Amino acid sequence: MPALREAILTLDEDKLTPEFTVKLLDNLPELEELAAIQAWLDANGNRIEKMTAADQYFYNIGKVTQLRARLECFNFKQTFAVKVNEIKPALLRVKQATTSMKANSDNFLKVCEVVLAVGNFLNSGTNNGNANGFNIRTLAKLDSLKGVDKATSLLTYLVKFVEKKYAESAAKWSQDLAPIEYATKIDFEGVLTDLSELKRGLATAEQKVPTVAKADDRWDVFYKLMPQAIENLKGDMAELEELANKVQEEFKSLVTAFGEDATKAKPEEFFGIIKQFLDAWEKEKKDMKLKELADEKEAKKKELEAKKAAKLKELEEKRKAKEAREGKTTTTDASATDGAKGKKDEPAKPAEPDPSNTLDAALGSMKSGRAFERRRLRRQDTLRQKREQEAKMRGETLPDDDE
Repeated sequence: MPALREAILTLDEDKLTPEFTVKLLDNLPELEELAAIQAWLDANGNRIEKMTAADQYFYNIGKVTQLRARLECFNFKQTFAVKVNEIKPALLRVKQATTSMKANSDNFLKVCEVVLAVGNFLNSGTNNGNANGFNIRTLAKLDSLKGVDKATSLLTYLVKFVEKKYAESAAKWSQDLAPIEYATKIDFEGVLTDLSELKRGLATAEQKVPTVAKADDRWDVFYKLMPQAIENLKGDMAELEELANKVQEEFKSLVTAFGEDATKAKPEEFFGIIKQFLDAWEKEKKDMKLKELADEKEAKKKELEAKKAAKLKELEEKRKAKEAREGKTTTTDASATDGAKGKKDEPAKPAEPDPSNTLDAALGSMKSGRAFERRRLRRQDTLRQKREQEAKMRGETLPDDDE
């Protein structure tokens, strides 16, 4: 226990971590408890070793004068840097977003001009037509304003128009304003509240430090170190307040330029609206690109199918032409071959009569029959004469055919 009292008097940050210091503050002995412990010691001959561990703990740290004030000031010093490291980055994010909007908003403003022009065109002839500006919140609604086909939004038209007409300038506005994303995640009012609490804590510590008297102990360094530590914190606090004031002034100037009420505008809301518009814009660009690629793919597919169909048609026409040529040749060759075989192997057959003329066919048939009969009779006479000559030479007499 004496070691703990020594750590408190020497402000030993290795032993008195912020977490341990808070535990000490939550478990400090009350005055009544310290009085009861002292009464027990007086009645028992100051036999400290006979006390319980809890009573010994209270007794040892209770001997440090103005213990609570010492620990509270020391704890504030410990946690000051932690809180500054939470507040300062948040302020810088808002500052960076504001600076980006001021320095790189030309392309964004061009897009706003297009939005205003389209809005005036759509509202021409109404009370909303011929407007000089529009509420920044309108940007978040463009995606919900659909066309007659219900498939195309006003945002789709704007993206196509800007991407086509201002491809080298305004179309890049979303890249210019990328830093605003980090400011949308800041609770600016919460940051300012933390800053105010930190400032009040510093003021309280500054008041308490001089009231802590030097302890009657050689280890006590509080009276030497803490006053200087508070002065250093005051310097850090002044820088942090200056940054916060500058961030607020710049932001108010920015939102005023956009026609917003500077007394009500919040960084996370203002930048959040623009970020929402930015995300919707980028999504629309991506969807358009995907559709363009899909259309190109479909066009190529149709082109290939058309070429394939044309090729198949060409091949089919060639096949039919070839079959026509081969069929004609085959018919001619077959006729010639059949004619040659008829001359060589058998008497040529009379040509078939034209079926369309039955009278001619019948007459032709009759004539062919009589001619054939005459040839048969002449052949029989010739054969008979030949047999008679041969029989005569043999001294024989041939019988009559009628016999």
